Amino acid sequence: MDKSEVIKRLGRLTQREREVLSEFGKEIPYWKIGNNLGLTEGAIKTHMSNIFSKLELAGFKRDERRKALLEVYCPVLESENIETPPPEPPELESNPDIDDETIDELQYGIIKVEPAEIVGPPTPPGNRRRGCRTFIFGLLAGAILIALAGLGIYWMWMTFAPRLTGEPDLESPTAQVAEVTRLATVIHTQIVTEPVVAEDMPNPSATSENLPSPTTAAPTPTESPSIPLPFTDNFDNGPNPAWKALNGDWLTANGRYTILGEGYDFKWSILDEPSWENYRVSVNMEIANHRSGAQGIIAIAVRIQHNKPQYIGFYINSLTYGGWALLGTDRHDTEFIADYGPVIPETSNLVLEVNGNQFTAYLDGRVYQEINFPGYERGGVALGIGCNFSSCTSFDDFSVESIDP
Repeated sequence: MDKSEVIKRLGRLTQREREVLSEFGKEIPYWKIGNNLGLTEGAIKTHMSNIFSKLELAGFKRDERRKALLEVYCPVLESENIETPPPEPPELESNPDIDDETIDELQYGIIKVEPAEIVGPPTPPGNRRRGCRTFIFGLLAGAILIALAGLGIYWMWMTFAPRLTGEPDLESPTAQVAEVTRLATVIHTQIVTEPVVAEDMPNPSATSENLPSPTTAAPTPTESPSIPLPFTDNFDNGPNPAWKALNGDWLTANGRYTILGEGYDFKWSILDEPSWENYRVSVNMEIANHRSGAQGIIAIAVRIQHNKPQYIGFYINSLTYGGWALLGTDRHDTEFIADYGPVIPETSNLVLEVNGNQFTAYLDGRVYQEINFPGYERGGVALGIGCNFSSCTSFDDFSVESIDP
């Protein structure tokens, strides 16, 4: 197009239309043009409609119209001295030949392309197989996500359920424990020197009139223990035959003594020797799934007596706190005798000394807890685990030796 024709057409624009076209040449949206000129976006669209008409661009395609404005009219408008514009009309009216959609698309340079049917070669069999594989992989991925979500819910349940569904209240011993501890003096840092007389022991103040008549039979000689002390077992070649599994599937794995997980109630393996009295037990522990919902419970019972409703021993609960406790096969029958101590580490050496009524626990060479407790004078040792997973707590380097009273 001749330059003089461009200048002639630009001369038809009012001053406001020239300002709008100049801002349009900066390729900014209508709302910003309106902000720069103090006009509404609707007014800018009306001006653009009139500009198309006066510059004879109404019949152009959208992309051609935009190209003409930006590459022809806007540069001339900025570089040439256009004659005085005509006066502004009293009221703006948009050109009915140009719809609002065209004006909107013009500000962003949108080019509409009519959809066309694309006919390509037929899909080869390999692509169909690929689509089938994609569908199968999608199903597998969904199943894996569902399984992971289920494991997460199960872990949360195993972690918090014991506190919500009756795990022993560590602060409230049972009535039986309360009655026994009435006679016991629990200590942590000093040895109780005042003797305690158990209710089932003979009353030292009884007179000869209250005692049964002596017999002339000779005293029964003390039987030798069937399991002599010292006793040691490192489990490298399986457990010593002296061990008796009361319940659960006990086994050795990698030179350690453990169980197959079968639930959170205690599974016991014992050294059933009723003649042991004052002795020291040492064992190395490795707590599997330490401090998680899969950890379970652990115990080492001492002076076990089958005529008692509960064993006495060192107990580690599912939160890995430990202390002397009365132990039952059901975890809900287990109660700490004294306050429990600090967290037990994942691997440790535990030593238990029983001497008279004195029960002392050492953890990695340091005193962990001491109590004075009557009623359990002699008996063997038992290891207990409650675990519901394939990997459970294990024991190693176990030993028992006698100590002087």
